[in-house]
Amino acid sequence: MKELSIIIATYNAETTLQKCLDSIISQKNEAIELIIIDGESQDETADIVNHNSDFIDKYISEPDNGIYDAWNKGIKLSTGRWIMFVGADDTILPNTLGDYVDFAFNADDSNDIITAESNFVDLAGQTIKIIGEPYHWDKYKRNMNISHGSTFHNRRLFSEVGLYNTNYKICADYELLMRKGALLKGLFYDHVILEFKIGGASFSFRCQKETFEIRKKYNTVPLVLNFLLSAKRVLGIIFKKIYYSTNEDK
Repeated sequence: MKELSIIIATYNAETTLQKCLDSIISQKNEAIELIIIDGESQDETADIVNHNSDFIDKYISEPDNGIYDAWNKGIKLSTGRWIMFVGADDTILPNTLGDYVDFAFNADDSNDIITAESNFVDLAGQTIKIIGEPYHWDKYKRNMNISHGSTFHNRRLFSEVGLYNTNYKICADYELLMRKGALLKGLFYDHVILEFKIGGASFSFRCQKETFEIRKKYNTVPLVLNFLLSAKRVLGIIFKKIYYSTNEDK
């Protein structure tokens, strides 16, 4: 068994995948396995994977039902004690992964997740803010307060609560941890591990709709508060879109 399985879901990821792989391969060792699940890309993704095949432990390319379907396939193929889901447009920061894996190796197996921090950057690569907090149910039941991309998931967790619900296209990662809720045990690694850019599905109105539905499903907050939390996030998305579109015109 490996200590860590890194799963990357790809679809037409030719513009970002090599940079992502470089950030992992430079830090990969015998304790880490790298798995790529591709949705039968139509661009040069397969060529990039083949070029890096010496460092990729498992790779499949076939039609899927979105990123969470791909992650579920990756979980089934993985052997790691801990599982990490990295976006094809994310990068792991230099000289961070080895220490993080060592920290996880020494962690009590009763921990369901280990969370760390991520750099949230603009399109020019400038840091907007650092995100990622320890898992606390009182915060998590309101909004996703952890950095999912820099989180290690104990493989035992998926045996307990199941795989990702593919009916959610953006927020199945939020929903999965909801299943264990206040009983979920998390450990915090107080370091920045990963970098990801503004934009994408997580900063969309559909994301806020799914988040609202998940809070309602698990009845984690009163309905009025649920509406207010969603409205606050929607306004934030609108202001960000206005701000960045204005700055792009300059």
